[in-house]
Amino acid sequence: MHEGDAGARTAVFNVSLSKPSSAWVSVSYASASANASANKPGDYTGKTGTLTFAPGTTSSSVKVVVNADTSFEGDENFNVTLSGASGATITDATGVGTIVDDD
Repeated sequence: MHEGDAGARTAVFNVSLSKPSSAWVSVSYASASANASANKPGDYTGKTGTLTFAPGTTSSSVKVVVNADTSFEGDENFNVTLSGASGATITDATGVGTIVDDD
């Protein structure tokens, strides 16, 4: 995603179950810096929480705010990692977000 020069954008990480469950499913998530900064003011706003899937649903998303700036920094990365699943098994625990520098 391009960072832009002003304002903020939202990076969306889609999380899905391989098949619907007849019971509630939950999984914790947390963002973490690779080479992007979550400090204020930072490249993105760090986020943690829990996704909950109602019986029969198979998708949800984690939304992370990416902050614009006018500094030349090169492309930067951050991760969203899943952990602590209840009612499911995690097969791909990490998503990588790339902030494309456009300055």
